[in-house]
Amino acid sequence: MLTVTRNSPSTLDPVDQVTVTSSSVTTREGDTVTLSCSSDSNPPAQLTWTRSSGGDSLPNNSVTDDTSLTLSNLGRADSGDYTCTARNDINGKRYESSKNATVNVLYAPVILTPPSPSLVVQAKQPLNVLCTADGNPPPKVVWQKDGDSKQLPNPLQFNSVDYSVEGTYKCVASSSDPSFSEAMATTMVDVKGKECAPSVQVNPQESLPATMGDTATIECTILSDPSAQNIYWTYTDDKGQNQTVSNGNGGYSVAVEEIADGKRKSTLTITNVNSGHFKVYNCIAENNMGSSSQAISVSEQEVIGDESLGRSAGPPSSVAIVIVLLVLILIAVGLGAGVWFAKKKGFLKGLSGGSKSNGSVKKDQQKQSMNAIPDQDEDFDANHVDAAV
Repeated sequence: MLTVTRNSPSTLDPVDQVTVTSSSVTTREGDTVTLSCSSDSNPPAQLTWTRSSGGDSLPNNSVTDDTSLTLSNLGRADSGDYTCTARNDINGKRYESSKNATVNVLYAPVILTPPSPSLVVQAKQPLNVLCTADGNPPPKVVWQKDGDSKQLPNPLQFNSVDYSVEGTYKCVASSSDPSFSEAMATTMVDVKGKECAPSVQVNPQESLPATMGDTATIECTILSDPSAQNIYWTYTDDKGQNQTVSNGNGGYSVAVEEIADGKRKSTLTITNVNSGHFKVYNCIAENNMGSSSQAISVSEQEVIGDESLGRSAGPPSSVAIVIVLLVLILIAVGLGAGVWFAKKKGFLKGLSGGSKSNGSVKKDQQKQSMNAIPDQDEDFDANHVDAAV
């Protein structure tokens, strides 16, 4: 507490100077402070306190006595200058003097003008977002994107936004006084391109073979701007009518998730596949610009095993028949080529006249060999030939 002393000289002394015990007081919100002042004069001066800023009237939380001013439960609005004025009258003339005391109330940061909770900006356009804050000491204001520790200056500025700018941004006001907590405000930046109806792509494309009793999964990726509000699956029943897939019924389950760059993905899962699941399915996506869909057929997987090729042990498929015929043709062509080659080389020449003994064949060959030799002795004994054979 600040105290004050008053001197009362015996001689007449007009008010000349006022003394305050402290010309500046720094405190915090919720605290109490007392200001005191004094003046040397005779007759004793009358002391009064007024507020120099914000009007002459004192705040409601103030109490005064002959020399002091007490401010309790201080708030940020109580910061300012307070004036102590001393007056006395001598011989009908009034004398007056005054002195100021400054009260500085410290308080935590507060956001004054928070950004809009959501901002929509067109791609390739600039973005400028200002966040103002108050506090004592004056706070530092920066921006941060969710998931990124990098600090961005205030105001938040981009010369030409793209889809990478999309996300939630946080304005953070922090004080140099570590005992004060930070103040924060967030905004969601949504970058829009040229508005268009959804584009739907199913994976796998066109058809999906599935084995009885197994699990089949179809993924549907949707790209649109704005994002597709409705995504659902239908199938064509036995009567040719479209029916909506009911999540959790009939072995079906449907999940939708957000992925990057304005994309959404819907996954259709069929558990314990049976014959009733072999249908044509459609993934359908809708936004306020229109709708789009893509179809995929789920069919039974041909199982190759010892017992069957396909659903049951029935007649062979057309593919198998074609393969067998091709093999038989190749075998026939190969045999024909082998016989032709053997005849040309003379390997089969002895077989062309019917069934001969090995001896007869050898004799014929010998005779042919002798006829091919010119100037042979005519008296050459044929028995020698037989012997040679």
